[in-house]
Amino acid sequence: MKKSFLRKSLSFSIFLIVLSGGFSVTSLNVSNNISYANTSFSSVVIYKTVGNPNMTGLGGSPDWWATSNTPIWIDAEAFGSNLSSVMYKVNSGSWVNIPLNEMPKDVYLSGNCVHDLYIKASDDDGNTVYDNETFYIDNMVPGAYYQIFDPWGLHPSGAFLITEDSAYLWGAIEQGVSPCIVGYLDIYYNYW
Repeated sequence: MKKSFLRKSLSFSIFLIVLSGGFSVTSLNVSNNISYANTSFSSVVIYKTVGNPNMTGLGGSPDWWATSNTPIWIDAEAFGSNLSSVMYKVNSGSWVNIPLNEMPKDVYLSGNCVHDLYIKASDDDGNTVYDNETFYIDNMVPGAYYQIFDPWGLHPSGAFLITEDSAYLWGAIEQGVSPCIVGYLDIYYNYW
């Protein structure tokens, strides 16, 4: 008696994708035929960290409120290629090259009000990415005011003496250039 075997073709593939400096797809079927499809890519990523003091923009505009003492650290990384250049400019100024061995680089924005910070980074493959954020710089400290209405008196220590019938008013006056003014003022008081 003759036996007949029906041979079925069965194949499957395993794909390995590595996203670190490129990707390669490796296909392996059951008959151990290995095929490779290598496709390289490169990408550039810009990292920007805003130090203190800062406050993020509410409602999307501006991106940040800060002072001239707020450091902004700029860094970049290339995947799949070498980082070739990182530059920044403020408003319509000239591009400033950041030496790669000095990264992350701290940048400070001087002067009050609107500053647009532009950053671009490129790799050896010619890929370039851009980043742009708007900073409102507010270097003006808010001023405080108060007014006390009769009846009141002055203690020898300089403290005001008021009664429960005395009316008083206090608050803060924000100084600076609109729309860049931001801040708050804590007013502490005691009564007994």
